[in-house]
Amino acid sequence: MVNDKILIARENRRKKVKIIAEKTSAVTLKANIPGDDKNLPEGYLIVNYFIKKVMALGAKFIEIEDSQDGVTVYFSAEDGKKIKNLAQDLEENHPLGRLIDIDVTPYLEETSLSRKRMRKCFLCDNPAFVCGRNKTHKTTELLRFFKEKTEEHIKPLIEKVILESMFSELNLENKFGLVTPTSNGSHTDLNYKIMSNAIEKIVAPLSKAFFIGLRAERLDNLTDKLIKLGLECEEEMLKATSGANAYKGFIFVGGVLLTSLGYTIRVNGTEDDVYNNAKIICDNFTYPLDTFGAVAHKSGFGGVREEGKKGFPNVKLAEKLLEENNLNKVLIYIISS
Repeated sequence: MVNDKILIARENRRKKVKIIAEKTSAVTLKANIPGDDKNLPEGYLIVNYFIKKVMALGAKFIEIEDSQDGVTVYFSAEDGKKIKNLAQDLEENHPLGRLIDIDVTPYLEETSLSRKRMRKCFLCDNPAFVCGRNKTHKTTELLRFFKEKTEEHIKPLIEKVILESMFSELNLENKFGLVTPTSNGSHTDLNYKIMSNAIEKIVAPLSKAFFIGLRAERLDNLTDKLIKLGLECEEEMLKATSGANAYKGFIFVGGVLLTSLGYTIRVNGTEDDVYNNAKIICDNFTYPLDTFGAVAHKSGFGGVREEGKKGFPNVKLAEKLLEENNLNKVLIYIISS
């Protein structure tokens, strides 16, 4: 039985859709989450993932709203029937399409357009409403499918971004003593092949940071999890480099920002919140006594953790500089900061 808070949220959504439909067709995007808890972390992730895909169908983003019935994204559209047909294709053909609901209410109408074909159950080929009515599957089984299916699809995408980012830096030439495809720079213990091997080894464990953040209830108690993950990444890196340090700094910065990104998506935050939440994460880190960071900190130099406690301002600015597509300029800025 649906609880009263969910029913109220659904009524509020209907009112908002009606207001939009008085001017244009209204489109809503929601996660199709089984059970009474509609605020699963994976629900926020999957809805954010599909926003641009719905916009690619011709819908215009209006706003994103949180409620007891889960997160809802509202769009407008000139041709509601066209959007509905395209949306149904997306729901049926995308690997995660079964996990979302895209509803379309045409201009000046009060009810949403119906689907041409009934949706199937998550776990079998029967119509979903039949399994729901007969309670064929346990809610825990349906939720497990939802969570696993989401991570199964999203995790490789995150790994791809990490991989491409790291190789983008490694493949850059003229880097002031750093390793490039044609030079070892000032290093005697590293070369392009070793660095490449290190990247390949740390991408998969590092991607776990995103899901740590996504599933976190709060940010100030993640220190132990992130240290454990960081050590796991370092161990893989050191195996690939025969003990040489290739990416300790990146493991820290990348791990913190990925964690912050996951959490920020979970709470419907903004791009600026990614950096603000990184501050909270870094405020809870301490310096191991035997690290260079501890020595630098005692000597009055900030180091990477102090940079994190400020919200990685140089990373934030570098991100904007990347819009110019000039990696050497970004590198010079970072080195001179």
